[in-house]
Amino acid sequence: MGIGLKRLKFLENFKLRFAKCGGGEPNDEAEGMRMLTQSMKNMVQLKKDIMDFEGSSCMGNQSLIILNEIIGSVPSLQSIRLNFACCYGVSDEGLKSLEKLKENTNLKEVHFDFAECEQITDQGLLSVADFIQNRPGLKTIYLNFLNCQQITDNSLCALGQALRVQTSLKDLTLVFESCCNGTDIGFGSISDALKGLTNLESVDFNLSRSECLSNQFCYNLATTIVNLPITLKKIKLNLLSCPFICDKGVASLSEGFKKLPLLEIITLMFYS
Repeated sequence: MGIGLKRLKFLENFKLRFAKCGGGEPNDEAEGMRMLTQSMKNMVQLKKDIMDFEGSSCMGNQSLIILNEIIGSVPSLQSIRLNFACCYGVSDEGLKSLEKLKENTNLKEVHFDFAECEQITDQGLLSVADFIQNRPGLKTIYLNFLNCQQITDNSLCALGQALRVQTSLKDLTLVFESCCNGTDIGFGSISDALKGLTNLESVDFNLSRSECLSNQFCYNLATTIVNLPITLKKIKLNLLSCPFICDKGVASLSEGFKKLPLLEIITLMFYS
């Protein structure tokens, strides 16, 4: 397949999907990944790249590192989607290889899905935050770290800081479901960053089963809501099974949303 792809010099969209390909240990397919994706270097007009390996047990750090090396050699890319959800061999080492994308300065969209990659810690999310901070022209950001329980406020605050430079951002989706070590401080830093994103149109936060969140997060978010950009059309907030958020927190958010009459869609999920 790799040899055949080399002929597609003027391809603009490239999608590779090997979801739930089992067999072998993590990183067994690293060299196969290199052979398959080397041809991307010749795709001089490539703009959109989708790599979906969800649930593939043989995909680990080495596969991700090799993939980022190849992607980093295609500066024309405007959109990158990496789905390594449930690839249990992926850890901070793999995410550190995002630094290999330093030549991808034309990026407008990034979708990173590392759900259930339980080895990822603060260091991994710090690598993602650094990647985002160095690309201030992004219009879409999607991050999924569902059940990455070693993530704490340290890296969440860094992500909040990184988001502050994204003044062109239109769509933001963050999934930190079951990240039980994130508190009002870390997630509050992220929500506070929204105030300066003057082109923002859509926000989707999934913080369900975040056991350390309290009403204070809701109070802070309600204050932030008043200062959100008038361009905002859609808000989705999932706080299901957050045991320390009760009626007072919900009521404060409801009052805050009344300050945004231009909103078209509001989706709020609470309790269990």
